[in-house]
Amino acid sequence: MRSIRDFLRDRRASVSLRGAPITLVIVAVTLAIGVYILANIQPSIKGLTGTANTTVTNIFTQAYSAFGLLVVGLLVLAAVAILVIIRYLAAAR
Repeated sequence: MRSIRDFLRDRRASVSLRGAPITLVIVAVTLAIGVYILANIQPSIKGLTGTANTTVTNIFTQAYSAFGLLVVGLLVLAAVAILVIIRYLAAAR
């Protein structure tokens, strides 16, 4: 039975797992920057007609909903990374 130390010393596993944490961090930072930009743009849009104002409000509402779904996607990506690690640990047995 191989231990965790053997698993971590194995370069084949570390190469394939190296991208998962980096991807999670990049997606999380991009998500935060997107929400920040969207929150700063919304108050600066002023002086629109009734129809245009309704359209802008709908766009921002849908964008905020999309950011909420991206968080779910980030959690799914983290779960997949954990499952990959578990698979490698099970294969090491």
